[in-house]
Formats: sequence, structure tokens, C-alpha cells
Amino acid sequence: MADALKRLLPPWERRRICIATIQEMVAARYSVPLESMTGADRHAEICAPRHVAMYLGYRFTSSTLPELGKRFGGRHHTTILGGIRKIDRLRSKDADLDEMLNLLEAQIWPTITNRLSAAVGVDVV
Repeated sequence: MADALKRLLPPWERRRICIATIQEMVAARYSVPLESMTGADRHAEICAPRHVAMYLGYRFTSSTLPELGKRFGGRHHTTILGGIRKIDRLRSKDADLDEMLNLLEAQIWPTITNRLSAAVGVDVV
């Protein structure tokens, strides 16, 4: 559904769904420092939330992989792609991860529906 909404919103509206906001939501949900989203720490308890934020940033914004890389501490675009693919692959296998992603997407959803309603002039339910 996120991909369909992504196509409905014009690019200037998608950009308003800010990477920093997604990073804050994910850091808070996983109880990790916000700085860990851009830091160099490679421990699993830090990498997993970072990968989740990369995944959500890719799905809910119009940012390119290089743009996401800049927002995640200057990482190479292939690192971002690897994180996105990892979460995409694990989501179907890990019920806890899927539930966490659903919660985060539900948290992001009001931002998207408000912008979509404003862009098309119709209430989105």
C-alpha cells in the first residue's frame, strides 16, 4: 500500500515525509540513541533499527539511494540497498519484525494521509 500511495503523492509532497522524522520514530521505537542512525556502530542492536529506518525511508519518501546514504551518515548507496533488501527479506520470515514495521508504518501513515488529502482535496480514510 505504501508504494501505491508513494505514486499518488506528487514528489514535492513525498519529500515532506522527512527522513529525520523516520529516523526519530525508529530510534524511539527501538530505544536506541538517535545518533545511532548515522553512526558507525555495527552491533546488531544498532544495525537492525538503522536498516529498518533505511527501509522505511526508501518506501515512504522519494529519496534516492545516494540521498538516503547521505542521511544515514554518508553511507554508500549499495549499503543502503543492502539494508533495504535485508529488511524486505526478513519481513516475510520474522513475525516480530513484521509487527514492528506495521506499527511504524501506522505511525507514519497519518503524515501520508494528511498530505494526500491536501494534495488531492479529498479526505483519505
